[in-house]
Amino acid sequence: MARTRRSSETDEEEDEAQILRVESSLRRRAFLNSFIGLIVLIAAAATGFAIVRPAWKEREAAEAQLAAAKELLAAKKAEAARLGRQVTLLETDPEYLGLYAREKFEVAKEGETVMKPEATPPPNRNGGSDK
Repeated sequence: MARTRRSSETDEEEDEAQILRVESSLRRRAFLNSFIGLIVLIAAAATGFAIVRPAWKEREAAEAQLAAAKELLAAKKAEAARLGRQVTLLETDPEYLGLYAREKFEVAKEGETVMKPEATPPPNRNGGSDK
């Protein structure tokens, strides 16, 4: 009977050791599975970033181009409005037409003399004389 007890105690110890080895193996597998999952997740994120980034930059460039085009359009509309007012004045106001012709084409009324100021050199920036 003593031998049977020792044998059963040894069997129980071996069973406990086997259980501990299996649990340890399961923990290692769980850790490795988590680690591999993390690596896959990082790889997927990097791939997604590599795919999306060029499109994002292209979108930003297109938005900047659109903003510049809108700014240019606003300037052109303002110029068109100014020129439209000028055309209206030229068509309806004889006095404005005369002023415009005198300024733009150096036309003079009868008896007027056109005087054009001579261009003067810019002042010396050093504050001294030119000599």
